[in-house]
Amino acid sequence: MFGKLFRKPRADFDELASNLYQVLVEEPPSSGDPDALGPSELEIEPAQFIEFSQKRTFLLEAMFFCAAITAAGGGKTPLVSSVQKLLEGKWRVRGMRSEVITSMHDACWDEIELLLSSDVVPVSWSKKWLAVFYPDGDFGPHLYSWARQCHQEFTAMKSMFDDYSK
Repeated sequence: MFGKLFRKPRADFDELASNLYQVLVEEPPSSGDPDALGPSELEIEPAQFIEFSQKRTFLLEAMFFCAAITAAGGGKTPLVSSVQKLLEGKWRVRGMRSEVITSMHDACWDEIELLLSSDVVPVSWSKKWLAVFYPDGDFGPHLYSWARQCHQEFTAMKSMFDDYSK
């Protein structure tokens, strides 16, 4: 009985998830960094900018979801549930396949697992992620920097969720 008296209303977690999404996905942690890599810096062809943007958004959302889960110790907290609900809504609006939405946990971890698989910068993840934009296999000089930037973004997201998971 007392637990219910001291719990935050569901709407508070939904609002927090929305606010965190704005700060961490719409304006990713690297966006203020003058050395941040985007499609131009990665020398992505202008015709592929939309595809890059869509792939990048999914990557940031996967990191967002996984950071929430990791900060919660792998459990399903009210904040993790609100994050999941928020992403499900966004994915439906964008026309994501229903089987991806229902297997959100697996889809997100599949996207970033190799990125987080070791303490060293995972260049193999970077190659896999960027391969669609470099069909000739010439990734240019930014392969390491892209992996490092994405790894740092996940770390920043997890740190932010850590603050709300205590």
